[in-house]
Amino acid sequence: MPQIVKDYVGKQAQAEQLFCTPSADTRVWSGAWGIERDALVDALIQMAHRWSLPMSMASLGALRDARSAVVVGGQQAGLFGGPLMTLIKAAHVVHRARIRTATTGRVHVPVFWIAGDDNDWDEVHHMYGVAQDRLTKVVLQRSSDDVRKSVSHIVPTRDAWDACIAAMANTLPESEFRSSVVQWMHDMAADVQHRPPSLVAVCARVLHHFFGAQGLIVLDAHDRALRTLQAPLFSALIAHNEAVVSAIHRGTHAVSASGYDVQVPLQPSCMHVFVAHEEVRTLLFARGADVCRRDGTCVMTRDALMHVAQHAPWLLSPQALTRPIVQQFALPVAEVVVGGSELAYWAQLAPLFALFGLRMPDVVVRPSKTLIEPAVSRIAARWGYTVADVYARGVALREDLCGTADALHRVEAMMHGVRAQYAAMRDALADIQTGLLDIAATNERKVIEQLAFLQHKVTHALQVKHEATLRQWDRVMLSIMPDGVLQERIHHVVTMMAKYGNDAITEAFVALADRTPMHV
Repeated sequence: MPQIVKDYVGKQAQAEQLFCTPSADTRVWSGAWGIERDALVDALIQMAHRWSLPMSMASLGALRDARSAVVVGGQQAGLFGGPLMTLIKAAHVVHRARIRTATTGRVHVPVFWIAGDDNDWDEVHHMYGVAQDRLTKVVLQRSSDDVRKSVSHIVPTRDAWDACIAAMANTLPESEFRSSVVQWMHDMAADVQHRPPSLVAVCARVLHHFFGAQGLIVLDAHDRALRTLQAPLFSALIAHNEAVVSAIHRGTHAVSASGYDVQVPLQPSCMHVFVAHEEVRTLLFARGADVCRRDGTCVMTRDALMHVAQHAPWLLSPQALTRPIVQQFALPVAEVVVGGSELAYWAQLAPLFALFGLRMPDVVVRPSKTLIEPAVSRIAARWGYTVADVYARGVALREDLCGTADALHRVEAMMHGVRAQYAAMRDALADIQTGLLDIAATNERKVIEQLAFLQHKVTHALQVKHEATLRQWDRVMLSIMPDGVLQERIHHVVTMMAKYGNDAITEAFVALADRTPMHV
């Protein structure tokens, strides 16, 4: 976890001050800010219709009211919703909207912002199942023609969706829920107006499945109608690009000056805007009157880019450091729920908000959460450990559990002792005859090899003796920290649904939204 996240959560002044909007000598925006409420809601309704997705009419009605505000959190689109952390973040968005509504008396609408403009397909095209006590990666294939397109614009074939579902089904445990979960995946990936859905559409359906009844609105940041409404902001980002870049530089230097690592490094001449040029999402760099690719090849003139912003803004998308200001223009955001990495780059942005005459929204770090399965809890309790012990001590507990630590440490101590003894007598041997040094080195190597062989045999013998216990340990770790990574970043809700059923998992997420989630 970056130090800035620890300090911000710990309410350290040097971290908190980075999120205080400074006064600005120059402002590049005048007049009304943001998208008109009715136009925004109409765009959201059109978006939901294209996904065959019912929206919360209560939330949409509240969003039309100029007195309401938004709590927003976002993520890249994930395959069938992505890893558990996406759903955990959505639950916290719902929770924070309820808290702010209750404490301020002003309605706060929960919104989940799917970053469909991202083009990193390899980061979102897979999910993990568990087969034969091992993680199994399941991938959704795309056409080779879709390389470097925004994820919103990639529509896998029906065969690709069916193959992906079949592969995931093969990882699911045999249970009373398995067949219904497979059918649920087919329902989530059902055709939209006789066409297969995009990955973004399926992700939106999954989020709605769990949180729609709790008022969550889901949107695609790269939706054409929504992007069209953002044309004035993209025009300003381009017309005043030098001022935008300068503000980002000031914010970035403030982070460095406070002693923190910079999350998003500065790139010389970067305009912090992408354009879909010849169907390839391209980050733009300023070169005089032209805008170019990173390698310096010209894409178009600045005048042509301004024409795109004014007449075809759906071809444009923000870079990470301009996404928050684009989000703020699209929605009346009072609070944003972020992960640790997001917080680190939000710290670079206070001067950019000031440049547009805005106060930064409140920034809240999403808590982490691990779902503890009953069997895992029982096994840990039988050993006399808590799940927190397993997180804190990991491999050391595994050794203690099987009694491996003492025996192996003794062998290790013998090896260190042998090396020390040989080192201690080298000078004496050299005084007698230098040729004895080679003999001693050979002798030392053979002794160490024999001790290493003993170490291997002891390890194997202990594993055989404690095979059942180790197998249980590995299953515990596979559940709560697969491959040494937090559960929420690997495991998928589909696996949990196959084990415990849709109703139980839905209730778990409702519970998360009803109280502050905490990492167990």
